[in-house]
Amino acid sequence: NAKAAIHITIRFKLDQTFETGAPGDFYLFQKYIDGNNYIRAYLAGDGKLYWVQENPVGGDEFVLISTTASWTADVLYIVTVSLTDTPTQRLLVNGVLEASSAVATPVLTPAGGDIIIGSSSDGGTNGIIGTISFVCIGVGATATVALTAAEEVALSKGVPPATAKVQYLFLMDEGRGVTATDRGSAGGNGTLDSACTWAYGQVK
Repeated sequence: NAKAAIHITIRFKLDQTFETGAPGDFYLFQKYIDGNNYIRAYLAGDGKLYWVQENPVGGDEFVLISTTASWTADVLYIVTVSLTDTPTQRLLVNGVLEASSAVATPVLTPAGGDIIIGSSSDGGTNGIIGTISFVCIGVGATATVALTAAEEVALSKGVPPATAKVQYLFLMDEGRGVTATDRGSAGGNGTLDSACTWAYGQVK
């Protein structure tokens, strides 16, 4: 809550190809208080990935859009999005920087609301249809939590950075129950929604 820096990496594969003309948005994650206060990353109807922060007084703080515009079924993708008080905002797909900006220092991340992974809300119907198999989240009061270029590349291979930069790490390998164990430093376990099931060590 109310952090000046955050990075989120999600590894996923879809059950069907997502591209221009898709019938609806697929959310990778959202942290939401209200329509003027949220951060989110989602695949949109134009086939591209959007990384967005909306500030509490209204209006987009920033909007980054991927150059990748088609996501092939049964192919693993790993997406990293970040913001800092440097200010810098970045969006990477498979370790390649596809969008960045340095708008006025972004407001803090929402000071409330859970981080919902794989959908926009608990029980939401606009989540990805596929498999999420790795989630790494770093948050900090300053940009010291920011990833280096080398750490971004390592994350694209599923290798998390130093412990100080990883507060939440979900390997999605429990295979049973409803708890996704946090291997990061925060100890913030996740809870699977009823629409999610485990499949061979990965959450589906």
